[in-house]
Amino acid sequence: MGADGLHLDSKALKQCKQRPLSKRYLIAVSAHTLEGLQQGEAIGASFGVLSPVRYTKAHPDIEPIGWQGLKQIATTTHTVIRTRWCEQ
Repeated sequence: MGADGLHLDSKALKQCKQRPLSKRYLIAVSAHTLEGLQQGEAIGASFGVLSPVRYTKAHPDIEPIGWQGLKQIATTTHTVIRTRWCEQ
């Protein structure tokens, strides 16, 4: 394949019913909610990128999770979470 893995944005993630590649490859998923991370967990994602924590002009239609929301989600899921903090 020539790559270490695959990144699924939140739209692509919703279409996945199973892990699209073998466990030899990393699978990263983007999520905006706990449910999105749980979907990533269900397909065996290696980690999730959760955003936005704060308001961003890049995604004005998405409600920010906030620091408390991030803490709550982090204690609810087994998925390794990375966050994006954009001031765009």
